[in-house]
Amino acid sequence: MPATEPDLKDILKSLREDIKIIKDSQKRLETEFSQSINQCHEKVDENRSLIDKQNIIIQKQQEIIDMISGENVNLKKNIELLQEEIDFVKQENRSKTLEIHGLPVQKNETLAAAVSNLAISIGFKNWNSEKVDECFQLPKTTSFEYPTIVLRLNKKQDKEEFKVRRDLNTSHIGMQKVSPIYVNESLTEIRRKLLGKARIFKKERKWKYVWIKNGKIFLRNTDNSKVYQICTQKQLNELMMSYPQLNG
Repeated sequence: MPATEPDLKDILKSLREDIKIIKDSQKRLETEFSQSINQCHEKVDENRSLIDKQNIIIQKQQEIIDMISGENVNLKKNIELLQEEIDFVKQENRSKTLEIHGLPVQKNETLAAAVSNLAISIGFKNWNSEKVDECFQLPKTTSFEYPTIVLRLNKKQDKEEFKVRRDLNTSHIGMQKVSPIYVNESLTEIRRKLLGKARIFKKERKWKYVWIKNGKIFLRNTDNSKVYQICTQKQLNELMMSYPQLNG
């Protein structure tokens, strides 16, 4: 049955109402969307502002870290210099001191007599007890059969004369059992460790000489090459950089 005019009017009216509802809903959605976008922009602005503030804080903290790092580097350098100065003073205090390894002291023999016997056997001219400032034994270790003897003399030249003889052994003091006797300069703990590293350097690079004189360590590659004096770890490190380890 065809729609009558009143029916069409009702349909149109209903459509208009539906369209109005849709438009109102669309406007409401647009308004809400616009508000959401504005809120997002505000949040973005807030976050950007917060990030800017955090970047400023991070930059200031990095500046503080850089400053502290610089101060720490300077402090380490100062500590190293101070340790070197202290070690130098300690070594100077040992400038007249020798360490004798492998020298036996007989049951009925005093320590002074054993040292005098060794001095005479190596040809020390005009040796007498007045040349000795102090003489004592260290606790026995597993490194040597006999306790190490510390001999502190009154003059450097006496120290040099005492240690001039090499390849000493107990046969030089009249013993039948032959074992080596070493007369070495007394070194600080730092220099003893440094000497050990210098010997490793010599071995690894097949250098010819490493020796001690007046508490200083010396290295030499060949008979005619340059002599390097080593008193600190830094000096040895520089030498290691200049002469890398050989392969094989």
